[in-house]
Formats: sequence, structure tokens, C-alpha cells
Amino acid sequence: MELKLLNKGYMPARPWKRALALIIDIVVLDFFVFSGFGSAVRGIVSYDSMLSSPEIRLRVILIGFIMLFFAYIYFSSLEYLLGQTIGKYILDIYVVDKSSARLPLGKALLRNICLIPVFPFYFLIFIDAAYFLIKSKRVSDAFAGTEVVEKVHY
Repeated sequence: MELKLLNKGYMPARPWKRALALIIDIVVLDFFVFSGFGSAVRGIVSYDSMLSSPEIRLRVILIGFIMLFFAYIYFSSLEYLLGQTIGKYILDIYVVDKSSARLPLGKALLRNICLIPVFPFYFLIFIDAAYFLIKSKRVSDAFAGTEVVEKVHY
């Protein structure tokens, strides 16, 4: 992390805050976005019909892709526009560019690329999770040159 951010009263966000912010964001996405898709799928698809019909399986997969696309837009756009998602806002943590503090759009898109359900990007979500458990940082943050920070309260 750049020294100038540390001098301005910020430090790397604690891992528990990052994890809790993600859980909050998943709940927000589930309540406002995914629940609508779930009820649509349940209304037209049963488990047996999905097993027997390739067309229905394809529709369910397509809905899954659309849901992940909405998650990608949610994280990328809020981090670009506000520097934080709803979960990060609640926990008072921010995503910043390591060199300029304000997160550029390209870096917001790059740091969330693991949400794109296309090979090889979907493997990044598992690599990101494992790396986070070991280093308390995401691999995608290293790729994008970003950092998740919190204010230091004296």
C-alpha cells in the first residue's frame, strides 16, 4: 500500500471486516436481485424436468450467467462510483487504487473479474478465496493494483 494513504489515516482493512462485508453484499444481492430469478426458475422448472430436458438445463444455466453478471455489475459499479459496496459502507471500508486513492473503472472491473462465469475467470474465485485465507488479501487486488482500506480511528 502506498505510504500516502497510510499517512492520511488509512490502514489495510481487517480480514474479518472484508469477509463480513462480502456476506452482507451477498445478502443484499440475494434479497434484491437473486430472489426474483429464483422464483422465476422455481415457477417453470422442477428438478425432474431439468434432468430430462437439455433446453431447460440451458435456460437455468443462462439465468445463472445473468445473475453472476448482475453481481459483477453490482460490485464493479459501486466500487467505482462510491469506492465501496453496501457491505463495505456498513463496515466503513473502501476500495482504493494503490497509487491514486480514487478507483478507476478499469481497475474496478479487473478486481471483480472472478465473477465472470467464463473459463478461466471462474477459477479465480477459488484462487482468490485460498489466497485470502493465507494472506488476508485477494489475488485480484494484486492484479488490479487495488487495496481495501479502513480509516484509522485514534
